[in-house]
Amino acid sequence: MFRILVFCFFCVLSSGLFAQTRTLDSLRKLVAKRNLPDTVQILATLELAYEIRYTKPDSSILLVRKATAKARQLKFEKGIGTGLYVEGIWFSFKGKYQEALENYFKALDIYEKIKFEKGTARILNNIGIIYYYQKNYDKAEVFLNKSLVINQKIKNYSEIARTYNNLGRNLLEKNKPQEALENFRKAIALLKKYNISTDVSVYFCNVAEALYMLKQPDEALVNAEKSLEIARKVGNKRVEARACVVQGMIYLELNDIQKAQRFLEQGTPIARNLKFPEEHLLALEHSYKLYEKIKNYEKAYLFLKAFKAHSDSVVNDVNYKIILQREYEYNEQQRKLKNEYNEQQRKIERRNEIWIRYSLIAGVLLAFGLVFFAYRAFMVKAKAFKIIYQQQEELQVMNEELIQNQEEIITQRNFIEEQNTNLSSKNEQITQSITTALAIQKALLPFDNRVKQFLKEYFVLYQPRDIVSGDFYWIERVENKAVIVAADCTGHGVPGAFMSLVAINLLERVVLQQEVTVPALILHELHDLVRIALKQDEIENQSGMDLAVVMLDLPEEDYTEVTLHFAGAKRPLHYIDAHNPTAVGKIAGSRRAIGGFQNETISFEETSLTLPKGSTFYLGSDGLADQNNKQRKRLTDAPILEVLLQHYPSLPAQYEAIQVLLDAQMEGTTQRDDILFLGIKC
Repeated sequence: MFRILVFCFFCVLSSGLFAQTRTLDSLRKLVAKRNLPDTVQILATLELAYEIRYTKPDSSILLVRKATAKARQLKFEKGIGTGLYVEGIWFSFKGKYQEALENYFKALDIYEKIKFEKGTARILNNIGIIYYYQKNYDKAEVFLNKSLVINQKIKNYSEIARTYNNLGRNLLEKNKPQEALENFRKAIALLKKYNISTDVSVYFCNVAEALYMLKQPDEALVNAEKSLEIARKVGNKRVEARACVVQGMIYLELNDIQKAQRFLEQGTPIARNLKFPEEHLLALEHSYKLYEKIKNYEKAYLFLKAFKAHSDSVVNDVNYKIILQREYEYNEQQRKLKNEYNEQQRKIERRNEIWIRYSLIAGVLLAFGLVFFAYRAFMVKAKAFKIIYQQQEELQVMNEELIQNQEEIITQRNFIEEQNTNLSSKNEQITQSITTALAIQKALLPFDNRVKQFLKEYFVLYQPRDIVSGDFYWIERVENKAVIVAADCTGHGVPGAFMSLVAINLLERVVLQQEVTVPALILHELHDLVRIALKQDEIENQSGMDLAVVMLDLPEEDYTEVTLHFAGAKRPLHYIDAHNPTAVGKIAGSRRAIGGFQNETISFEETSLTLPKGSTFYLGSDGLADQNNKQRKRLTDAPILEVLLQHYPSLPAQYEAIQVLLDAQMEGTTQRDDILFLGIKC
């Protein structure tokens, strides 16, 4: 198959999620209005972000996140789902396919819940596209066909055409160009039949590629020219770059070197300057083939080098197969030349035998005839030796050229191996640095032997996602009180770990230096200090954390009950009352986080709770409940609380049971977030 790269074939089609098509100017005016209902304002902002997603991607993502945050505040599910969908397109455009899939599946859950069929079909289509990018063509076909069924049900003809187009691209990658061509033509026929106004440049470009694969270059060229004309007219730079490269490929196939070079030189800078990686890689590949074909090995090497630098390990494997193929062709050519030489020698020997026989016969009859035929034989032999000598010289020249080509190929292979070695070394250095950072972070966490001086029985489930963690716990004794904190900082890995270091430093200042032990006051002070430390009034930095704080009145030796005081920033407290161990109680945290721009009208509320001796309480981040299984379903709080009740009052048994539950949930998948869960017995 001639394609190594995939084509971002959904980028130019109009949205099927919004109520109507508007111009950018009218959308901007609508978004600027202040008297609109909040839900209308959110959808208008998301529509504007969608329309500028490729022309101004950075502005688009800022609008999306602002509108989505507002939708979450209002619990406006359609707005949340649409925001996740448009952000998923942005992730896909940036090549972050895993993040795009996560957004799409979240949006899909919301759309199916509110029975928004048009949005459901669009997201199923985009999920199929992501699997297409990841070369999982069978899975891509499943999701695209699901999208097609829904669109046919609701008679959304523009989306039916779009899905036919995407199924066609998938079939091209499965090396089924004839079936792909039928799907492309179905899509174009639907657009014409229902007079659907849209940018059709991508459709004609796809038809051109299918015809190219079917060895119909003339018809392929007509469609590529039509695609280029439309793309330039509507300003679709991505399809313009693709159509130029496809025409260059076709002219290269037709051996029209001049035109092939002209179109490749038009498409390459567009793809490079506007950061279209698939089109840029395709242009580099065929530029290399062009200069190799005209034996300009210096330029061919430069383009091959650039192509290698942009390729992944799969492309490196393909190039290695090319090297093996060329070595095979070289050996095969050597064998053929040797056989031709031996055959020529045998012909000369047979011819000599004939002339010698005739000469002997003629010598018996006539001496003159002997001389004549001897002379004739000599001339023929001389001519034959001259031909052999010329062939030997040509063979020598060809051998030298083949040896030179082999040396160039070996040099390229060595360069690729050296680059792979360098990348492996850098990855090892980074991993070692992060592992060192883990040791530093662990040193800041509470030491078990010191904590057990005032908390006799407790457990901690602490499991970072990426070596270091954005979750942390903090336990200190202040006179006859114990302050216990479980926090979930923004992000995970290195960014989250940095945020946790800032938070631990600020907690020590508030509790140990300022001697603030009231949980609600700790949260207020911590919020103000985070905003100051991160200069959040000066820069757009929304980093912060969700956390729960418990201040425990340490009891005397003979005690029957314990009083604890709780305040939470978006994190709850769970507890089991020793006098009623049949249910898990819950105190919800305030709907406000620490750091960033928050609703200042919401205060951190504090709750006091008196529990009998032997009761247990629990704090943690959302990482445990949010962990998904291989069917992408969250664990949720319910099974965790059920396990706690089953194994109460033994904290070690509860810890082991939760670890088993987590291992079963994670089987066949990866950890989604940092995990922190504390259990403490009164």
